[in-house]
This record gives sequence, structure tokens and C-alpha cells, in this order.
Amino acid sequence: MPNHVDVASTWSRILPTVDVSAGAGTSYDAPQQQVAITPVTVIDSTTGLPTQGFQRQVVDTPASTVSNFSVGVHLQQTLFDGLIAPRSIARARLGRSIAARRVDEVAASVSFEVTRRFYEVVRAERILMVLTQMVERSQDLLRQSAALCEAGRVPEVEVVTARVNLGTDRLNAENSRARAAQARAELAVILGVSADALGNPVPPVTIGERDLPARLPPSPERLLSLARQRRPIFGRMRAQLEQAAIDRKLAAGQWLPKIVGSLGYDRGGPTFSGTQGVWGDPARQYVAAAQIAAQWNIFNGFQTSADQRRAALNERIADALNQQVAVQVAADVVRTRESVVSLTTAVALAERNLVLAEDGARLAADRLVAGAGTLFDVREANLKLMLARVGLVSVRLDLAIAEADLQRATGGAY
Repeated sequence: MPNHVDVASTWSRILPTVDVSAGAGTSYDAPQQQVAITPVTVIDSTTGLPTQGFQRQVVDTPASTVSNFSVGVHLQQTLFDGLIAPRSIARARLGRSIAARRVDEVAASVSFEVTRRFYEVVRAERILMVLTQMVERSQDLLRQSAALCEAGRVPEVEVVTARVNLGTDRLNAENSRARAAQARAELAVILGVSADALGNPVPPVTIGERDLPARLPPSPERLLSLARQRRPIFGRMRAQLEQAAIDRKLAAGQWLPKIVGSLGYDRGGPTFSGTQGVWGDPARQYVAAAQIAAQWNIFNGFQTSADQRRAALNERIADALNQQVAVQVAADVVRTRESVVSLTTAVALAERNLVLAEDGARLAADRLVAGAGTLFDVREANLKLMLARVGLVSVRLDLAIAEADLQRATGGAY
């Protein structure tokens, strides 16, 4: 809103100004005594001829009251100001565009942060689910160890170990539950709602699928080209460069003269209405004036020269900042792309690792039932299975966050 106001205010340099004035009053003159010098005719004592002379007289003036009424309309229009007015309007419009691009850039960053925190909630709840399943496996293992102990196949220490393992798994699950609550609270904060109002997060279907086809992002050059077209920061920097160029032209425009035209219509008189009144015949009791004035400041203490040098320096600074932004965005694009590529490979590895861990846990359980394995082997296999599931959940969500970060860096879907 302030930028829209700035654009509107710059039009005052081009549009005319119109002033309407009106007044009504009374003046009172008290009784006065004054000395007046008046001409008189006198006889020249030498020539005997009449001639002009002067004499002083004391004049008494009685009190008087006089009414005064006035009304006027004045119009002033700038005819030429060194193109400062249109350039100021263009500069204000660029300022509005800069502000809008800045808002878009902040919105993109906030959107990514919301996405990241959402996936952190999904990560915490998925890990809690895995750890809850681990608690159930530990409970089953405790029942198996107790049965085997009663059968005399394992010592009692195996039962104690199974109970300790179950307690550890329950503790891990409770810690994970606390982390899930913390993640929900952080998501609620950035959304501006209460944690209870979030409901159950529903992640994209691809987060839970296995053996997804690899979808590598385009080349860095293609992504950087997309970023230059769509990232709001590039539009903001282009507008700042144009604004700096206009500032340089505005400084140069101070060398040119300023020409202003004005029209005025004023009425005044001792009566308000009637033929001779202010509110009366418009052809009487008025003074009309038209004027064109030029002002040319040829020296102002080197201020104009200083403004020109300052504007040129700011233009070079804006160009340097533009190049710096281009380098930063390029680095951001390369970093996020490499992260997506690396995590895509990591997801494939984690998926294969989970298959192996599931086979190992199944084989260890079968060997225990057949009497060829031990409870320790089952426990180790279950731990590896839990770690593989947690690892797959984490790397999948890391990939989803990395893809969202890459979309932020490129200004949208790629």
C-alpha cells in the first residue's frame, strides 16, 4: 500500500495545482487626527502674480467601519522541469515492483519453510510408527524368550535381556513421541494456528512408495535459466538497476531550467452581494492574471554535481549486487540439485537395504523356531530392520525436502 501511495504522489509533479481562497472580514478605523499638506494658490509678493503654494492643515477623521470580502482561484502548472516529473513517476513504479518482488521472494521462503516443517512432522510420526512396531517385536521376543526359558532351551538371563531391550525400545518410542509433538508445534507456529488444529498430516503418496523410478532434475544450466526467468529476486534486481539509472538521469535533470505557468482570478470588494459585490456580476470587481515564469539554477554549491556522482556510484553498486545475486542463486541451484541427485541415489540404496533387513529378520525368526538360531540373532536382526526402516523414512523425506528446496531455488516446478 505505501508503494501505491508513492506512485500516486509523484503525479503531483505533472498535474496542475488548483487553490481556492475566500475571505470575509471587517476593518475599523478609530477617530484620528492627522497633519495634511495641501496645495493652495498664493500671490507672489514680488510679481503680484498668483502662484501655487502649500500649507499644513490639521485634519480630524471620524471613526469608520469598512467590510472586506474576497474570493479567488489560482491554477499553477509546471510546463517543463527537465523531465524530472515523468522520471519520478517511472522510479516510483519501479519501487512498487521492487516491493512486490521482495514480498514474492519472502513468500517463497516461507512456503519452503512450511513444507520443510510439514515433512519434519511426517518424519517424526513415521519414525514413531517404526519404533512402535519395534516395541511390538520386542514384546513378542520377550514372550518367546520366556517360553524357551521354561522349556529349558535358554538361560533366564535371556529373559532379563529381553525385558531390558523392551524397556529401551519403549523409552525410544516415548522420546520419538515427544519429538513428534515438538515438530507439530513448530509447524503450528509458522502456520499461526494451534497444534490441535493441524489434524493428521497427509504426505504425498510418493513418500510411502517403494522402488520409485528415478527422476533426476535437469542440468544446472537449465535450472539456472529457469531461475533467471522465475525467481522474484532477479526481477527485483533488474528493477533496482533501472531505478539506479533513473536516479542518474534525475540528477542530470537538475541542470535544466524549470518553467511554470499560472493563472489567477481574484474578486474583492466592501459588499458581499449586489452588482458591485463579490457575489455579483463576474465581469466586475475582479483582477485576472496570467504568468509564465522560468527558474534556472546555474550554481548551487556543487550540489548537483555531487548528486550526479552519487547516482553514478549507486548505479555501479546496483550492478555489482546484481552480479552477486546471480552468483549466489547459481550456487544455490547447484547445491540443491546435487542434494536431490545424491538423495535419489540414497533412496534406492535404502530401499534395497530394507529388503535385505526384512529378509534377515525373517530368516533369524525362522532359525530361532527351528532351534538353529539365538535370541541375540533375532534381536540384532530386528534392530537392523528398525534402523533400515528409519533410514528409508528419513532419506525419503530428506529427498522431498531437497526437491522443495530446489523448486524454491528455481522459482517453481522444474
